[in-house]
Amino acid sequence: MKTEIKPFNNLYAQGVQLNDAVLNWDAGGQEFLVLRAPINQSIALDERMVAALNAVPASDFLSGRECGIGEGLYAQYVKSPSAWYKIPVRPATYAVFAISHVDADAADCDLTVYRPNEAMVYQCKVPLLISASVDTVVQPQRKKGLFGRLLGAEDTHDQSACTVMIAKTDGYEDGMVYYSFDDPDLPYRYPVTHAMLGTQFTIPLLHNKAPRFKVNDEHAVIVEQSVNGIRTR
Repeated sequence: MKTEIKPFNNLYAQGVQLNDAVLNWDAGGQEFLVLRAPINQSIALDERMVAALNAVPASDFLSGRECGIGEGLYAQYVKSPSAWYKIPVRPATYAVFAISHVDADAADCDLTVYRPNEAMVYQCKVPLLISASVDTVVQPQRKKGLFGRLLGAEDTHDQSACTVMIAKTDGYEDGMVYYSFDDPDLPYRYPVTHAMLGTQFTIPLLHNKAPRFKVNDEHAVIVEQSVNGIRTR
């Protein structure tokens, strides 16, 4: 495939934004190049990008399937009169460019990519959405006597704890989310592993405080947390 970069004219894609799991944009034309990169990487139309696109067989590109064109970088041909695209992966950076193509022969094509100007919004960072549900509970605990022996059932005390459920989410990696107590007595961060997603686990409360779930990279992950059914920030 032979790729050429030209300034935009009546063919353009701008105002790229995310609505739920779909990218929308204002467009001139019906053919687009959608590029996907890691969340912390920007996408540029430079010589390396041109070389990467040139290496893609035209038949693969025009099939509409996502094609790997470099480390963590993917390209996809989209024909969309309504200018929308359902994202396949979170978290990621997406960029949309208007294109046109001419079939040179059955196995090749000439691709023109139209470069947006500086005022156009053509990239969008799409974070991972994590939902954490926290419910506080009171668990009766039997007191321990001498040498750690359990006392009778009447000798009990209450221990406050919380049950946590974090929904399974594609694309999650160990440590993207952690929990802490915002307490100087316990300043530690406890990472949430992939194995903890989709299964209920229990965390003791600290000074009657529920844990707070936070992220290591605010661009890559957004946590929506609720405590006893009430959404918190």
